[in-house]
Amino acid sequence: MSHPVQAPALHALGSAEILSVWERGTRASRTRRALLLLAAGQPDTDIDALARLPIGERDRRLLLLRRLTFGDRMSSVAECPACAERLEFMLNVSELLVPPPASERLAFRQDGWSLSLRPPDTLDLLSIECLSDIGRAVRALVARCVTEVARDEGEATVEALPEALIEHLSELLDAYDPQADVRLSLSCPACDHTWSARFDIADTLWREVASEARRVAWDVHLLATAYGWTEAEIFNLSATRRALYIQMVTG
Repeated sequence: MSHPVQAPALHALGSAEILSVWERGTRASRTRRALLLLAAGQPDTDIDALARLPIGERDRRLLLLRRLTFGDRMSSVAECPACAERLEFMLNVSELLVPPPASERLAFRQDGWSLSLRPPDTLDLLSIECLSDIGRAVRALVARCVTEVARDEGEATVEALPEALIEHLSELLDAYDPQADVRLSLSCPACDHTWSARFDIADTLWREVASEARRVAWDVHLLATAYGWTEAEIFNLSATRRALYIQMVTG
């Protein structure tokens, strides 16, 4: 399968990049944060081209970026919907990666309608962020993803699609690329309730980056105060040397 952008090598985010992407994403929406994270890991790729990647491919690259930056193992938490018990568990990035769809388009025919759809991308999600009505948002998203539409009888336009068919197409798009909708099978040790929870790598990675950014900023503060070094000088130190100086400063 080919994609709008051939994936160049991702690189791990360093301290300066983590602090920079956190600063730019602090007031951004969750969708734009995901794009900023990916752009930081692929700085040589045009951000508009990255925004046109299918969401599943975007998330696949974010998982790889997470592994490069923080390692394969990650901790996660969830709340039992039955008893509100807090669950803490470990995940492996490698176990969350799934194969991409077999084709770039989804062909669909039902009730006299024939359609071709592409998977949604970041630009599609950004376009519906301002819509508070879920029904309108779903219809707008599906409409953007329909590339061809035909009908045996009547008007053959996206606007003429019945609501029931829109909902069905939305479900098909969700199932089309499972990387865009990763589900975890969880079981509560307190009440034995089992359920399926969605795992969002964009949100998870952002929280980790935000936490690391605060740690990095504190390190810079300590070393700049103690030695008068600039932020750039501190970032030029290797992680090992920086940790050594931090240890000396903090005792």
